[in-house]
Amino acid sequence: VLFTDGRFQDDGWEALAEAVGRAGAERGGRGAPLLIVPLADPPSDARVAGLTGERVGEGRVGLRATVSAGAGQRRTLVIERMGPAGAVALLRRELQLLSGDFATVLAEDPDGPPDAAGEYRARLLPSDAFPENDQAVAFVPPLGGQVAVLAGDAAAAGVLAGALPRGRVLDGEAAPRSAEAWMAHAGVVLADGTGTLLDAKQREALAGYVRAGGGLVLIGAGPHAAPADRDDPLNAVTPLTAQPFERRPLKAIVLLDASGSMAEAADAGAPAGGRVKFDLAAQAVLGMQRHLTERDALAVIVFSDQAETVYDSGGRPADFGAVRAALAGVRPSGATDVAPALEAAMEVRVPEGLAGLVILVSDLRTKEFDAAAMAGRLRAGELSLAVVETAGAGEEGAAATPLRKLSALLGAEHVRSESLTALAELFARFLRDARGEVVRRGAFALERPAELFGLPVPPLPPLPGYLLTAAPPEAEVLARTVGEGDPIVARRAVGLGRSVSLALPEGAGEWLGSPPARVLLEGAVQWVAAGASDPRFAGSLERTGEGVRLRVEVREDGTPRNGLELTGGVWRSGAGGVRTVAVPQTAPGRYEAALPADPAGGALHVTVRGEEGAVVWRGGLSSPSPEEFAALGADWAALEALAVRAGGRVVSEGEARSLLGEWRRSEAVPLAGWLWGAAVLVMLVEWLRTRVRRVG
Repeated sequence: VLFTDGRFQDDGWEALAEAVGRAGAERGGRGAPLLIVPLADPPSDARVAGLTGERVGEGRVGLRATVSAGAGQRRTLVIERMGPAGAVALLRRELQLLSGDFATVLAEDPDGPPDAAGEYRARLLPSDAFPENDQAVAFVPPLGGQVAVLAGDAAAAGVLAGALPRGRVLDGEAAPRSAEAWMAHAGVVLADGTGTLLDAKQREALAGYVRAGGGLVLIGAGPHAAPADRDDPLNAVTPLTAQPFERRPLKAIVLLDASGSMAEAADAGAPAGGRVKFDLAAQAVLGMQRHLTERDALAVIVFSDQAETVYDSGGRPADFGAVRAALAGVRPSGATDVAPALEAAMEVRVPEGLAGLVILVSDLRTKEFDAAAMAGRLRAGELSLAVVETAGAGEEGAAATPLRKLSALLGAEHVRSESLTALAELFARFLRDARGEVVRRGAFALERPAELFGLPVPPLPPLPGYLLTAAPPEAEVLARTVGEGDPIVARRAVGLGRSVSLALPEGAGEWLGSPPARVLLEGAVQWVAAGASDPRFAGSLERTGEGVRLRVEVREDGTPRNGLELTGGVWRSGAGGVRTVAVPQTAPGRYEAALPADPAGGALHVTVRGEEGAVVWRGGLSSPSPEEFAALGADWAALEALAVRAGGRVVSEGEARSLLGEWRRSEAVPLAGWLWGAAVLVMLVEWLRTRVRRVG
């Protein structure tokens, strides 16, 4: 017997119900019968069914709250504006609610700031048996909107704040961590040459904000420390991406010391059988996977008094499974002689188009070799060198060792490290350095059109430096360097939003402060920023049983505008994407579209665009009460579906008691006949016993 209201929230309950039904059928109907008793009489409950807000003028916000009740009761509705200093009550009204009816209350915030987002709450007092649906929150985007300014360079932050009248400087740590929170800004200007000013959560939220209709101007680039950073959410929404990995593909040749000293414990005092030094070196080689691209190649040579090439990918990308297996079979032993390893490195084939980089890890206690001759051969083979000296704590490296001489002759990077745990980062740094700087320094003139972002821009001063970047096919490059043709300014549309990239490094504040650059910056912000809706367009969003209904009324001088081709972009919180829908005309001056229901009931933002892509209306719906508490009482459709799938019956509680009583009676054993039979049997036994005794 299942007592339930049928308002199931778990995914897949239908399939489980069908499995129960099949199990009963397979047993020929001999399974336990299922009785479903509806819980159709919940406690008295009232709820805030919805709260919406919209701009109705400069500094004014109109609010609409809808309240319903499952039984007659008297409750107090409070509508308030939320803020850092607390809640400000806008309306407080006592309501006499009737069972099953809806009450709609209108309120207005006369002091809603036009350049900042507003957060409003409607709540019922006092709380009842189900407080989960006693309040709702609505978000009203800014009318014009402030522009958030974030910069890792304080000088650049000052220049940007001065150049943008609506700019609001934010600290990187205080930047929003959700797309909804970024929606408080009409646009975002982020000056970040390294891509590390924001953490991963903030970058993901900022990317979601752009896709949902926000605007971003990125001065610098997204993360670019490793090839995996190319998939960072921020890089996925910008028109220019730093490309330090694609400019110069490498053939990395790693020489690992596998002499007896590398069999020592990796940590002082470590128990026998623990990790040894060579294990850490091998782990660092495997860690190179994050820093090599599909255009790079890898070879690994181990050496003691002899050298052995244990892995070589040739001109193909490295197979790190094979690298792991090759290194697992190495057993450190013997003396140290680095010359054979260097000789083996020069025998490794470096395919055309790849730059050869030799990374050597050794304790430098090696046999003597001719450093000058070795340097000449490495130069002839066009191989660059990086050396890690693995001296132990307290050991002093001799300045006159052959490897130190070799490093000095080649001008190679030579790092002394007492801990092998730092090897992975050292390897990554060597790879980055071998590819060359991502920043080009000098004085670079710009090729550009006469207008940028619809504004005439005076000749821009020469750039003192720029980031080497690449543009995806969907981006439009607006300005390049003269001669090299490297992209500097580009724009693109992403989802419902827009983004602009200026490939400038850290320290470009003086260039940004020049009058022509300020005009360029203002044009970029205007192009990406979420502007005010067209006053000829009045839109509304309404939740229905099937989903959300979008309506747009278009009038000009009181006359309906017909024949427009409108499209709506719908972004749902947590959905991870933007959906575009057509908004066809349904009546004179009226355009409508049905937006699909959201099972999670999350907040949504809608942007309506005209034929030329201009934003004509923006709106949003707040997150309603949790679906489980949006309505109380039995969901009869779900109960019937459960009965059909599981092979059960929907019955009242009285019917369930009656059926259970009948089943008890039908299963009862009739004892009267058995008792009579037993009595007769006892009499016969007694008679026979007496009869036998008499005969004896």
